[in-house]
Amino acid sequence: MARPTPHALQLYRALRDRGFPPELEYDRVPNIAHAFDMGFPDAKLLVEVHGGYHKGWAQRGLDETYIELARREGWEVVTVWNDEIDKSLDHAVSRVLASLRGRKRRGNRSFD
Repeated sequence: MARPTPHALQLYRALRDRGFPPELEYDRVPNIAHAFDMGFPDAKLLVEVHGGYHKGWAQRGLDETYIELARREGWEVVTVWNDEIDKSLDHAVSRVLASLRGRKRRGNRSFD
């Protein structure tokens, strides 16, 4: 299992400190041999934290494949970029929490 990046840890800690601790390096999505940076399994929500490496065409294609496979399994995927965390961690946290609340409205576990 890969170690979380500093940006992923920063986002994880901010979510945890707000009372929404995700699971780090979430690798239990059926039919996908990939660990997403974070997962909220009760909400079927995954979070990927991407840096410059993910902007390259080869990695971007692989990322898109993992995201599409997860969506086919009923998961939502939120991608947060390192520079978004650097610019406004609160905004990045708000985007993840908005997705959690959206999953709740569609019948998943309560996250309010």
